[in-house]
Amino acid sequence: MTKVLGILLIVLAASFVLAAQAQALAYAPYRQAEVNAIYNRLFCDAPGLYKTLPAKGANNAWRALFARPVDLIRLRGIAETSANDSCLRLLAFHVLN
Repeated sequence: MTKVLGILLIVLAASFVLAAQAQALAYAPYRQAEVNAIYNRLFCDAPGLYKTLPAKGANNAWRALFARPVDLIRLRGIAETSANDSCLRLLAFHVLN
């Protein structure tokens, strides 16, 4: 329970920082920018929100997701590997489509 609360607090804090970015990048079903930032993170609607997360950027799969030029073979592997984080996989599918 404490771990879940800690994660929610981290997401909430990050959403305040990224609220304006989320408003500009993705779907905004709510009036509050902070709530939209959380929404877009939960449903992986704004890939740009994940570029600024240091923990994610350290992982090779996350770096491949945002690499330019796009490595379609690498992204297909990321998307199809069930052991990967579900958000990472969803974002990879978004890039592929």
